[in-house]
Amino acid sequence: VSQSRYHPRQFNGGVIYHVAQSLVNDDAGVNALINPKTFFCAGNQVVQAQVRNNGLSTLNSVNVNWKINGQIQSPLSVSGLNLLAGNSTTVSLGSYNFSAGQTYQIEAWTSQPNGQADLNTSNDSLISILREGLSGNFTLNPALPSGGTNFTTLNEAADTLEARGICSAVVVEVVSGLYTEQVNFAEVPGASSANTITYRSQANDSTSVVITYTSTSSLSNYTIRLNGADHHILEALKITKGGSNLGRVIDLRNRATHNTIRRCYLLGDTLLGTTSNAMATLVSDINTGGDSYNTISGNRIEGGSFGIFYKGATGNGSAELGNRIVGNALTRQFYMGMEIDYQDSLLVEGNQIVGNSSYSGTSMGIRTNFSGPGMRLAANIIEAKGSWPSYGVYRSGYRDWE
Repeated sequence: VSQSRYHPRQFNGGVIYHVAQSLVNDDAGVNALINPKTFFCAGNQVVQAQVRNNGLSTLNSVNVNWKINGQIQSPLSVSGLNLLAGNSTTVSLGSYNFSAGQTYQIEAWTSQPNGQADLNTSNDSLISILREGLSGNFTLNPALPSGGTNFTTLNEAADTLEARGICSAVVVEVVSGLYTEQVNFAEVPGASSANTITYRSQANDSTSVVITYTSTSSLSNYTIRLNGADHHILEALKITKGGSNLGRVIDLRNRATHNTIRRCYLLGDTLLGTTSNAMATLVSDINTGGDSYNTISGNRIEGGSFGIFYKGATGNGSAELGNRIVGNALTRQFYMGMEIDYQDSLLVEGNQIVGNSSYSGTSMGIRTNFSGPGMRLAANIIEAKGSWPSYGVYRSGYRDWE
């Protein structure tokens, strides 16, 4: 404690003291709901909870009680656990038929650990509130109220889906207009190959919906980021970038997989004096890898030091898998049309790259390093103008390729 005799001191706020509870031999509790975890889908589901041994003795048996919306359900008697102090295990409590459109409160608690009275009941129970996951068609229309089946911003849509989860495929139809937003799409609970999340222009026109943002930091250099997002589809949108030094339009990272970017107009900076990938129009996680099974197809990609800069992890023998870059039209890139590195089973097919850059150094239409096996580059058209590019296709590295 500091000596404050000659200097007045003052505390703003308060101090709360909690009396520590002594550990007891036989003590258990429910510390997590495993299924449904954060949301429910209508229909019959098995309810699962996680039981933790909070006592000093090995937990061999315990009763687990539960109720839904205040109605007691059949308790579960669990034996043969052999659960050491501090360890947890998952138990299935029983089945319950969840109805659409409802909200449910699930409460689960333990009793009789090792057949003894629980001397510390403060850590026995868990209460979870569950809402139904989202499904079906939604609109994104700033002129309508938020709620129901309408969102007013892309961020509201992304945040709601991440918080609520989904039970089937979701389509968000975006009305025509200008959206000045930076959007971070993260993983959505329930998303799968069948349960995809699509954001597309309601007018089915890649120039009618314009999403733009001006970054001021290299750490947030993007308009749209697929940040560990899976099974997202961006369709028929115009996505662009303000500013002149930080030009990434779409950024993929943190193992974003099974996503599709199709029929979009991606507009990067077209007045470039740098070859930095900070100015690339579409970028995948640099040097960390894991952005696999993504499809970039039928897009118009304009500007950027690179049109596409897609680089997997280096030096760890773990290439990205199954990425497809098909049928895109790339124009007005300053340095390279595409650079795609550290890939396995890569498909780059049917793309058109038109050069008109004033860059005087060594340049490439398509460059790939350390990619293969199973890589296929086919039917790409690279149209040179002036001295750009120096090479149509430039491949280096040692991995086998087709």
